[in-house]
Amino acid sequence: MRKGHCQGYSKNNRRYEDNSLDVFALVSLQHRNVVFTLPLDQSQLTIVDEHMKNNDAVKNIENILESLS
Repeated sequence: MRKGHCQGYSKNNRRYEDNSLDVFALVSLQHRNVVFTLPLDQSQLTIVDEHMKNNDAVKNIENILESLS
Protein backbone atom coordinates (compact mmCIF):
# COMPACT_ATOMS: atom_id res chain seq x y z
CA MET A 1 0.00 0.00 0.00
CA ARG A 2 1.30 3.45 -0.83
CA LYS A 3 2.05 5.76 2.04
CA GLY A 4 -0.96 7.96 2.78
CA HIS A 5 -3.27 5.76 0.73
CA CYS A 6 -6.30 4.87 2.87
CA GLN A 7 -8.67 3.34 0.34
CA GLY A 8 -9.40 -0.38 0.14
CA TYR A 9 -8.48 -2.39 -2.88
CA SER A 10 -10.46 -1.44 -5.94
CA LYS A 11 -12.27 -4.07 -7.92
CA ASN A 12 -9.60 -3.73 -10.60
CA ASN A 13 -6.84 -4.80 -8.21
CA ARG A 14 -8.49 -7.90 -6.77
CA ARG A 15 -6.60 -11.13 -7.17
CA TYR A 16 -8.45 -14.31 -6.30
CA GLU A 17 -6.58 -17.45 -5.43
CA ASP A 18 -7.97 -20.96 -5.86
CA ASN A 19 -10.64 -21.72 -3.25
CA SER A 20 -11.06 -18.06 -2.31
CA LEU A 21 -14.48 -16.65 -1.46
CA ASP A 22 -16.29 -13.44 -0.61
CA VAL A 23 -17.88 -12.86 2.77
CA PHE A 24 -19.95 -9.72 3.14
CA ALA A 25 -20.13 -7.72 6.37
CA LEU A 26 -23.37 -5.76 6.72
CA VAL A 27 -22.78 -3.09 9.35
CA SER A 28 -25.32 -1.22 11.44
CA LEU A 29 -23.84 1.83 13.14
CA GLN A 30 -27.12 2.45 14.94
CA HIS A 31 -27.04 -0.97 16.64
CA ARG A 32 -23.24 -1.22 16.69
CA ASN A 33 -23.44 -4.67 15.18
CA VAL A 34 -22.51 -6.57 12.06
CA VAL A 35 -24.13 -9.42 10.13
CA PHE A 36 -21.89 -11.60 7.98
CA THR A 37 -23.23 -13.36 4.91
CA LEU A 38 -22.00 -15.30 1.92
CA PRO A 39 -22.93 -14.04 -1.55
CA LEU A 40 -26.60 -14.62 -2.32
CA ASP A 41 -28.39 -15.18 -5.62
CA GLN A 42 -30.47 -12.05 -5.14
CA SER A 43 -29.80 -8.41 -5.86
CA GLN A 44 -31.30 -7.05 -2.65
CA LEU A 45 -31.26 -8.10 1.00
CA THR A 46 -33.36 -6.64 3.80
CA ILE A 47 -32.46 -7.19 7.44
CA VAL A 48 -35.01 -6.17 10.04
CA ASP A 49 -33.88 -4.11 13.03
CA GLU A 50 -34.61 -6.94 15.49
CA HIS A 51 -32.27 -9.29 13.65
CA MET A 52 -29.53 -6.69 13.41
CA LYS A 53 -29.90 -5.66 17.04
CA ASN A 54 -29.92 -9.24 18.40
CA ASN A 55 -27.35 -10.80 16.08
CA ASP A 56 -24.33 -12.42 17.73
CA ALA A 57 -21.64 -11.45 15.22
CA VAL A 58 -19.06 -13.93 16.53
CA LYS A 59 -21.51 -16.84 16.37
CA ASN A 60 -22.66 -15.62 12.95
CA ILE A 61 -19.16 -15.74 11.41
CA GLU A 62 -18.39 -19.05 13.16
CA ASN A 63 -21.53 -20.56 11.60
CA ILE A 64 -20.55 -19.31 8.15
CA LEU A 65 -17.03 -20.70 8.44
CA GLU A 66 -18.39 -24.02 9.73
CA SER A 67 -20.82 -24.25 6.81
CA LEU A 68 -17.87 -24.00 4.42
CA SER A 69 -16.00 -26.95 5.86
